Amino acid sequence: MSASPKVCVALPTSKHLHRQMIEGIVGYARERGSWQLFLVTEDDSGLGLRQARNWGANGVIAFGRNADWTREIFRWKVPAVLFNCDLRGQPPRTVYLRRDQENVGKTAAEYFLERGYASFAFVGTAAREDWSVRRCEGFVRRLKRAKREVSVYPQATRREAEDFGLEAPRMRRFLESLPNGTAVFVAHDRRAQLVLGLCMELGITVPERLAVLGV
Repeated sequence: MSASPKVCVALPTSKHLHRQMIEGIVGYARERGSWQLFLVTEDDSGLGLRQARNWGANGVIAFGRNADWTREIFRWKVPAVLFNCDLRGQPPRTVYLRRDQENVGKTAAEYFLERGYASFAFVGTAAREDWSVRRCEGFVRRLKRAKREVSVYPQATRREAEDFGLEAPRMRRFLESLPNGTAVFVAHDRRAQLVLGLCMELGITVPERLAVLGV
């Protein structure tokens, strides 16, 4: 590493969480005194990575978007910190940081339990995603410890996953079937927006009839 590290920060900026991560990196770089940063956002795609490499980056902090993106970073053969990277294998000088998805589910369950809810449901992603399954497992496991049952919304079919219009009637029936006062944990915010939209269409009041929590 040179006296003045030149670090490529390849993170999206569309979400508040990712902007907080960038703020944290910038704060750390200031504490170290002499870092140079090259920001690659979601709009820059592979071109931004190539520009960072030509700039002379000797370190990378990046979001693991896909296998091709990650392999491109590996080819640099420089120290790397990768967030949410699913590529198997770990080249030298590479650190992986993963979200504790089970703990996300556990935290959601405890949030509802602390507020006195007694009926619970989970709505995962339309297409089966490993992180969504693990959030569900953490949610269900914590509620089982509290001797509570969870209604889990069935996985969407491939056609439904591609077209919410096909899935919506089934989700409406699921939401209508839940008892009054049910606490619904939804795998992520965009999916939660769809749940809230259907509640509005059905005249289901939130949070009085159903409470909805996204991530």
